[in-house]
Amino acid sequence: MYKSFLRKVLNLFDVCLPKKSRVCFFITARTCWDPNQQILYTKYKDRFEVIVVDGNHVSSSKPLRSLKCFYNIYRSKVIIFDHSLPMGLTKGNHYCINVWHGSPIKNIRCLLKERFSKDFLDYQSNVTDLILSNSDFDSVQMQKCFNVSDDKLLASGLPRNIYTTCNETELKKIDLYDDNTQIRNIIQGFEKTLLWAPTYRGDSHQFNDPLNLTKEEISYLHQYLISQNILLLVRYHKFSSCSDDSFFKHPHIVDVSSIKNQNILLRYTDSLITDYSSIWVDYLLKRKPIVFYCPDLDDYKENHGFINDFEISIPSKVHNNFIETLSYLSSYTELNDSKQYNKLYNRYHFNNDANLAVAEIEHRIMTNY
Repeated sequence: MYKSFLRKVLNLFDVCLPKKSRVCFFITARTCWDPNQQILYTKYKDRFEVIVVDGNHVSSSKPLRSLKCFYNIYRSKVIIFDHSLPMGLTKGNHYCINVWHGSPIKNIRCLLKERFSKDFLDYQSNVTDLILSNSDFDSVQMQKCFNVSDDKLLASGLPRNIYTTCNETELKKIDLYDDNTQIRNIIQGFEKTLLWAPTYRGDSHQFNDPLNLTKEEISYLHQYLISQNILLLVRYHKFSSCSDDSFFKHPHIVDVSSIKNQNILLRYTDSLITDYSSIWVDYLLKRKPIVFYCPDLDDYKENHGFINDFEISIPSKVHNNFIETLSYLSSYTELNDSKQYNKLYNRYHFNNDANLAVAEIEHRIMTNY
Protein backbone atom coordinates (compact mmCIF):
# COMPACT_ATOMS: atom_id res chain seq x y z
CA MET A 1 0.00 0.00 0.00
CA TYR A 2 2.76 2.45 0.97
CA LYS A 3 4.76 1.76 -2.21
CA SER A 4 1.68 2.17 -4.36
CA PHE A 5 0.89 5.52 -2.75
CA LEU A 6 4.50 6.69 -3.04
CA ARG A 7 4.61 5.71 -6.71
CA LYS A 8 1.52 7.80 -7.43
CA VAL A 9 2.97 10.80 -5.60
CA LEU A 10 6.28 10.51 -7.48
CA ASN A 11 4.45 10.04 -10.75
CA LEU A 12 2.54 13.29 -10.15
CA PHE A 13 5.84 14.91 -9.26
CA ASP A 14 7.29 13.80 -12.60
CA VAL A 15 4.25 14.94 -14.58
CA CYS A 16 4.29 18.44 -13.07
CA LEU A 17 8.04 19.14 -13.32
CA PRO A 18 9.21 20.77 -16.57
CA LYS A 19 12.06 18.89 -18.27
CA LYS A 20 15.53 20.27 -18.95
CA SER A 21 17.63 19.41 -21.98
CA ARG A 22 19.97 17.43 -19.79
CA VAL A 23 21.46 13.92 -19.71
CA CYS A 24 21.20 12.23 -16.32
CA PHE A 25 23.46 9.25 -15.52
CA PHE A 26 21.52 7.31 -12.90
CA ILE A 27 23.32 4.85 -10.61
CA THR A 28 20.86 2.31 -9.22
CA ALA A 29 20.92 1.89 -5.43
CA ARG A 30 23.29 -0.85 -4.16
CA THR A 31 25.34 -0.66 -7.36
CA CYS A 32 28.09 1.53 -8.80
CA TRP A 33 28.18 2.92 -12.28
CA ASP A 34 29.35 0.55 -14.97
CA PRO A 35 32.13 1.39 -17.47
CA ASN A 36 29.38 1.76 -20.09
CA GLN A 37 28.11 4.78 -18.19
CA GLN A 38 31.63 6.02 -17.46
CA ILE A 39 32.68 6.07 -21.10
CA LEU A 40 29.47 7.77 -22.22
CA TYR A 41 29.92 10.36 -19.50
CA THR A 42 33.46 11.17 -20.68
CA LYS A 43 32.28 11.44 -24.29
CA TYR A 44 29.15 13.49 -23.62
CA LYS A 45 30.09 15.80 -20.75
CA ASP A 46 31.36 18.45 -23.16
CA ARG A 47 28.55 17.85 -25.65
CA PHE A 48 25.53 18.07 -23.36
CA GLU A 49 24.56 19.32 -19.96
CA VAL A 50 25.08 16.23 -17.81
CA ILE A 51 24.42 15.25 -14.21
CA VAL A 52 25.22 12.11 -12.21
CA VAL A 53 22.59 10.97 -9.70
CA ASP A 54 23.60 8.24 -7.26
CA GLY A 55 20.63 6.16 -6.12
CA ASN A 56 22.67 5.10 -3.09
CA HIS A 57 21.97 8.57 -1.69
CA VAL A 58 18.26 7.84 -1.52
CA SER A 59 17.33 6.97 2.05
CA SER A 60 14.22 7.22 4.18
CA SER A 61 16.41 8.66 6.95
CA LYS A 62 17.44 11.56 4.71
CA PRO A 63 14.27 12.70 2.94
CA LEU A 64 15.62 16.05 1.69
CA ARG A 65 18.64 14.47 0.04
CA SER A 66 16.41 11.78 -1.43
CA LEU A 67 13.98 14.36 -2.77
CA LYS A 68 16.86 16.19 -4.44
CA CYS A 69 17.88 12.98 -6.19
CA PHE A 70 14.37 12.41 -7.54
CA TYR A 71 14.11 16.06 -8.53
CA ASN A 72 17.32 15.85 -10.59
CA ILE A 73 16.17 12.67 -12.28
CA TYR A 74 12.69 13.89 -13.11
CA ARG A 75 13.98 17.20 -14.47
CA SER A 76 16.25 15.42 -16.99
CA LYS A 77 15.04 14.73 -20.49
CA VAL A 78 17.48 11.85 -21.05
CA ILE A 79 18.29 9.16 -18.45
CA ILE A 80 21.13 6.68 -18.95
CA PHE A 81 21.06 3.76 -16.50
CA ASP A 82 22.56 0.27 -16.28
CA HIS A 83 20.34 -1.65 -13.90
CA SER A 84 16.87 -0.30 -13.16
CA LEU A 85 15.02 3.00 -13.21
CA PRO A 86 13.56 4.66 -10.11
CA MET A 87 9.82 4.49 -9.71
CA GLY A 88 7.48 7.30 -10.68
CA LEU A 89 8.70 8.03 -14.21
CA THR A 90 6.06 8.68 -16.84
CA LYS A 91 6.45 7.02 -20.24
CA GLY A 92 7.20 9.65 -22.88
CA ASN A 93 8.45 12.29 -20.45
CA HIS A 94 12.03 11.04 -20.71
CA TYR A 95 14.24 9.12 -23.11
CA CYS A 96 15.58 6.24 -21.00
CA ILE A 97 18.62 4.29 -22.23
CA ASN A 98 19.54 0.98 -20.60
CA VAL A 99 23.28 0.28 -20.96
CA TRP A 100 23.00 -3.02 -19.08
CA HIS A 101 26.25 -4.18 -17.47
CA GLY A 102 26.98 -7.25 -19.57
CA SER A 103 25.74 -9.92 -21.94
CA PRO A 104 22.91 -12.10 -20.58
CA ILE A 105 24.33 -15.55 -19.89
CA LYS A 106 22.36 -16.60 -16.82
CA ASN A 107 18.66 -15.92 -16.37
CA ILE A 108 17.90 -12.32 -15.43
CA ARG A 109 14.82 -10.09 -15.07
CA CYS A 110 11.81 -11.48 -16.94
CA LEU A 111 13.38 -14.94 -16.91
CA LEU A 112 13.36 -14.79 -13.10
CA LYS A 113 9.74 -13.80 -12.57
CA GLU A 114 9.68 -15.51 -9.19
CA ARG A 115 12.21 -12.95 -7.90
CA PHE A 116 10.53 -9.82 -9.22
CA SER A 117 6.99 -8.51 -9.01
CA LYS A 118 4.97 -8.22 -12.20
CA ASP A 119 4.50 -4.49 -11.52
CA PHE A 120 8.26 -3.96 -11.37
CA LEU A 121 8.94 -5.91 -14.58
CA ASP A 122 6.10 -4.23 -16.49
CA TYR A 123 7.15 -0.77 -15.30
CA GLN A 124 10.80 -1.23 -16.27
CA SER A 125 9.88 -2.54 -19.72
CA ASN A 126 7.35 0.22 -20.29
CA VAL A 127 9.55 3.22 -19.45
CA THR A 128 12.72 1.92 -21.17
CA ASP A 129 13.21 3.42 -24.62
CA LEU A 130 16.50 1.86 -25.73
CA ILE A 131 18.62 -1.14 -24.70
CA LEU A 132 22.21 -1.62 -25.84
CA SER A 133 23.76 -4.96 -26.67
CA ASN A 134 26.96 -6.36 -28.14
CA SER A 135 25.40 -7.96 -31.20
CA ASP A 136 22.26 -9.24 -32.90
CA PHE A 137 22.61 -12.46 -30.91
CA ASP A 138 22.82 -10.44 -27.70
CA SER A 139 19.75 -8.43 -28.69
CA VAL A 140 17.67 -11.60 -28.89
CA GLN A 141 18.74 -12.47 -25.33
CA MET A 142 18.01 -8.92 -24.16
CA GLN A 143 14.54 -9.05 -25.66
CA LYS A 144 13.80 -12.25 -23.72
CA CYS A 145 15.10 -10.76 -20.49
CA PHE A 146 13.55 -7.29 -20.64
CA ASN A 147 10.38 -7.85 -22.66
CA VAL A 148 10.85 -4.95 -25.06
CA SER A 149 9.95 -4.49 -28.73
CA ASP A 150 12.45 -4.72 -31.59
CA ASP A 151 12.57 -0.95 -32.07
CA LYS A 152 14.01 -0.52 -28.56
CA LEU A 153 17.10 -2.67 -29.28
CA LEU A 154 20.45 -1.33 -30.47
CA ALA A 155 22.99 -4.03 -31.37
CA SER A 156 25.91 -1.64 -31.63
CA GLY A 157 28.53 -3.21 -29.40
CA LEU A 158 29.08 -2.02 -25.83
CA PRO A 159 30.74 1.40 -25.48
CA ARG A 160 32.88 0.18 -22.55
CA ASN A 161 34.90 -1.98 -24.95
CA ILE A 162 36.79 1.22 -25.75
CA TYR A 163 38.52 0.91 -22.36
CA THR A 164 39.81 -2.54 -23.27
CA THR A 165 40.95 -1.80 -26.82
CA CYS A 166 42.00 1.88 -27.04
CA ASN A 167 45.62 3.10 -27.00
CA GLU A 168 47.32 4.62 -23.96
CA THR A 169 46.88 8.20 -25.15
CA GLU A 170 43.13 7.80 -25.54
CA LEU A 171 42.88 5.95 -22.23
CA LYS A 172 44.32 8.90 -20.31
CA LYS A 173 41.47 11.07 -21.57
CA ILE A 174 38.69 8.70 -20.52
CA ASP A 175 40.06 7.12 -17.30
CA LEU A 176 37.89 8.89 -14.71
CA TYR A 177 39.58 7.47 -11.61
CA ASP A 178 43.15 6.94 -12.82
CA ASP A 179 42.57 3.19 -12.58
CA ASN A 180 45.29 2.71 -15.18
CA THR A 181 47.99 4.04 -12.84
CA GLN A 182 46.64 2.08 -9.87
CA ILE A 183 46.68 -1.20 -11.77
CA ARG A 184 50.13 -0.61 -13.22
CA ASN A 185 51.50 -0.04 -9.72
CA ILE A 186 49.82 -3.20 -8.41
CA ILE A 187 51.17 -5.55 -11.09
CA GLN A 188 54.71 -4.16 -11.17
CA GLY A 189 57.41 -6.78 -10.66
CA PHE A 190 55.38 -9.87 -11.58
CA GLU A 191 55.91 -12.08 -14.60
CA LYS A 192 52.22 -12.53 -15.35
CA THR A 193 48.86 -11.39 -14.01
CA LEU A 194 45.91 -13.70 -13.49
CA LEU A 195 42.42 -12.31 -12.85
CA TRP A 196 39.83 -14.32 -10.96
CA ALA A 197 36.38 -12.77 -11.39
CA PRO A 198 33.55 -14.93 -10.04
CA THR A 199 29.93 -13.84 -9.93
CA TYR A 200 27.63 -13.99 -6.91
CA ARG A 201 25.49 -16.88 -5.70
CA GLY A 202 21.98 -16.77 -4.35
CA ASP A 203 20.42 -13.38 -4.99
CA SER A 204 21.43 -9.74 -4.63
CA HIS A 205 20.55 -9.73 -0.93
CA GLN A 206 22.68 -12.73 0.01
CA PHE A 207 26.31 -11.77 0.39
CA ASN A 208 28.56 -14.79 -0.09
CA ASP A 209 32.11 -15.86 -0.85
CA PRO A 210 32.29 -17.70 -4.21
CA LEU A 211 36.01 -18.52 -3.69
CA ASN A 212 35.48 -20.78 -0.67
CA LEU A 213 38.76 -22.70 -1.06
CA THR A 214 40.05 -25.52 1.15
CA LYS A 215 43.42 -25.29 2.93
CA GLU A 216 44.86 -27.74 0.40
CA GLU A 217 43.65 -25.62 -2.51
CA ILE A 218 45.02 -22.42 -0.99
CA SER A 219 48.39 -24.11 -0.41
CA TYR A 220 48.48 -25.27 -4.04
CA LEU A 221 47.51 -21.80 -5.19
CA HIS A 222 50.39 -20.24 -3.25
CA GLN A 223 52.89 -22.69 -4.75
CA TYR A 224 51.53 -22.06 -8.23
CA LEU A 225 51.78 -18.27 -7.93
CA ILE A 226 55.25 -18.25 -6.36
CA SER A 227 56.80 -20.82 -8.71
CA GLN A 228 55.81 -18.80 -11.79
CA ASN A 229 55.95 -15.31 -10.25
CA ILE A 230 52.28 -14.76 -11.04
CA LEU A 231 50.10 -12.14 -9.38
CA LEU A 232 46.51 -13.18 -8.72
CA LEU A 233 44.01 -10.35 -8.85
CA VAL A 234 40.59 -11.13 -7.39
CA ARG A 235 37.57 -9.08 -8.37
CA TYR A 236 34.47 -9.86 -6.36
CA HIS A 237 30.99 -9.15 -7.63
CA LYS A 238 29.37 -6.27 -5.75
CA PHE A 239 27.04 -8.75 -4.03
CA SER A 240 29.89 -10.96 -2.77
CA SER A 241 32.64 -10.61 -0.19
CA CYS A 242 35.62 -12.47 1.24
CA SER A 243 35.00 -14.69 4.26
CA ASP A 244 38.71 -15.25 5.06
CA ASP A 245 40.59 -12.15 6.18
CA SER A 246 43.95 -13.90 5.75
CA PHE A 247 43.40 -14.76 2.08
CA PHE A 248 44.70 -11.41 0.81
CA LYS A 249 47.70 -11.30 3.10
CA HIS A 250 49.73 -13.35 0.63
CA PRO A 251 52.07 -11.10 -1.42
CA HIS A 252 50.95 -12.70 -4.70
CA ILE A 253 47.21 -12.12 -4.13
CA VAL A 254 45.48 -8.73 -4.32
CA ASP A 255 41.81 -7.79 -3.97
CA VAL A 256 41.00 -5.39 -6.82
CA SER A 257 37.26 -5.23 -6.20
CA SER A 258 37.60 -1.51 -5.45
CA ILE A 259 38.89 -0.76 -8.95
CA LYS A 260 36.03 1.19 -10.48
CA ASN A 261 36.56 0.20 -14.12
CA GLN A 262 36.82 -3.52 -14.75
CA ASN A 263 37.52 -3.07 -18.45
CA ILE A 264 40.74 -1.20 -17.72
CA LEU A 265 41.64 -4.06 -15.40
CA LEU A 266 41.22 -6.51 -18.29
CA ARG A 267 43.92 -4.66 -20.25
CA TYR A 268 46.59 -5.84 -17.83
CA THR A 269 45.67 -9.48 -17.28
CA ASP A 270 47.27 -12.43 -19.07
CA SER A 271 44.56 -14.97 -18.21
CA LEU A 272 41.06 -14.97 -16.78
CA ILE A 273 39.36 -17.40 -14.41
CA THR A 274 35.62 -16.91 -14.09
CA ASP A 275 32.40 -18.87 -13.76
CA TYR A 276 28.89 -17.66 -14.67
CA SER A 277 29.85 -14.01 -15.03
CA SER A 278 29.69 -12.51 -18.51
CA ILE A 279 33.07 -10.81 -18.01
CA TRP A 280 34.53 -13.40 -20.38
CA VAL A 281 32.54 -11.84 -23.25
CA ASP A 282 34.50 -8.60 -22.81
CA TYR A 283 37.72 -10.59 -22.39
CA LEU A 284 37.24 -12.28 -25.77
CA LEU A 285 38.59 -9.04 -27.21
CA LYS A 286 41.99 -9.78 -25.64
CA ARG A 287 42.30 -13.21 -27.30
CA LYS A 288 43.96 -14.59 -24.17
CA PRO A 289 43.21 -17.72 -22.11
CA ILE A 290 39.82 -17.95 -20.41
CA VAL A 291 39.25 -20.74 -17.89
CA PHE A 292 35.94 -21.62 -16.21
CA TYR A 293 35.97 -22.83 -12.61
CA CYS A 294 32.42 -23.88 -11.71
CA PRO A 295 32.35 -26.23 -8.71
CA ASP A 296 28.62 -25.69 -8.18
CA LEU A 297 27.39 -25.84 -11.77
CA ASP A 298 24.50 -28.24 -11.08
CA ASP A 299 23.28 -26.15 -8.14
CA TYR A 300 23.57 -22.96 -10.15
CA LYS A 301 21.59 -24.47 -13.03
CA GLU A 302 18.83 -25.47 -10.64
CA ASN A 303 18.71 -22.30 -8.55
CA HIS A 304 19.40 -19.65 -11.18
CA GLY A 305 19.52 -21.19 -14.63
CA PHE A 306 20.92 -20.13 -17.98
CA ILE A 307 19.37 -18.70 -21.12
CA ASN A 308 21.19 -21.25 -23.29
CA ASP A 309 23.13 -24.43 -22.53
CA PHE A 310 26.04 -23.05 -20.52
CA GLU A 311 28.68 -25.64 -21.33
CA ILE A 312 28.37 -25.25 -25.11
CA SER A 313 28.06 -21.45 -24.94
CA ILE A 314 31.52 -20.67 -23.52
CA PRO A 315 34.97 -20.65 -25.17
CA SER A 316 36.61 -23.42 -23.08
CA LYS A 317 35.60 -26.39 -20.96
CA VAL A 318 34.25 -26.24 -17.41
CA HIS A 319 36.34 -27.34 -14.41
CA ASN A 320 34.83 -28.26 -11.06
CA ASN A 321 38.13 -28.83 -9.21
CA PHE A 322 40.29 -25.82 -8.36
CA ILE A 323 43.64 -27.63 -8.44
CA GLU A 324 42.77 -29.09 -11.84
CA THR A 325 41.80 -25.58 -12.98
CA LEU A 326 45.24 -24.20 -12.14
CA SER A 327 46.98 -27.25 -13.62
CA TYR A 328 45.04 -26.76 -16.83
CA LEU A 329 45.89 -23.08 -16.87
CA SER A 330 49.63 -23.68 -16.34
CA SER A 331 49.70 -26.07 -19.31
CA TYR A 332 47.49 -23.87 -21.49
CA THR A 333 49.31 -23.92 -24.83
CA GLU A 334 46.38 -23.63 -27.21
CA LEU A 335 46.01 -20.16 -28.68
CA ASN A 336 42.54 -18.73 -28.47
CA ASP A 337 41.92 -19.16 -32.17
CA SER A 338 39.96 -22.38 -31.89
CA LYS A 339 36.75 -22.90 -33.83
CA GLN A 340 34.66 -22.40 -30.69
CA TYR A 341 36.55 -19.29 -29.63
CA ASN A 342 36.20 -17.70 -33.06
CA LYS A 343 32.53 -18.65 -33.19
CA LEU A 344 31.89 -16.83 -29.90
CA TYR A 345 34.09 -13.89 -30.83
CA ASN A 346 32.02 -13.41 -33.99
CA ARG A 347 28.79 -13.96 -32.06
CA TYR A 348 29.50 -11.02 -29.73
CA HIS A 349 32.05 -8.76 -31.41
CA PHE A 350 32.02 -9.29 -35.18
CA ASN A 351 32.12 -5.99 -37.06
CA ASN A 352 31.43 -3.97 -33.92
CA ASP A 353 33.00 -0.58 -33.30
CA ALA A 354 32.52 0.84 -29.81
CA ASN A 355 33.23 4.37 -31.03
CA LEU A 356 30.45 4.05 -33.60
CA ALA A 357 28.20 2.84 -30.80
CA VAL A 358 28.96 6.04 -28.83
CA ALA A 359 28.15 8.10 -31.93
CA GLU A 360 24.87 6.24 -32.56
CA ILE A 361 23.73 6.74 -28.97
CA GLU A 362 24.60 10.43 -29.26
CA HIS A 363 22.45 10.61 -32.38
CA ARG A 364 19.54 9.01 -30.48
CA ILE A 365 19.99 11.50 -27.66
CA MET A 366 20.04 14.46 -30.05
CA THR A 367 16.84 13.19 -31.67
CA ASN A 368 15.10 13.06 -28.29
CA TYR A 369 16.92 15.88 -26.45
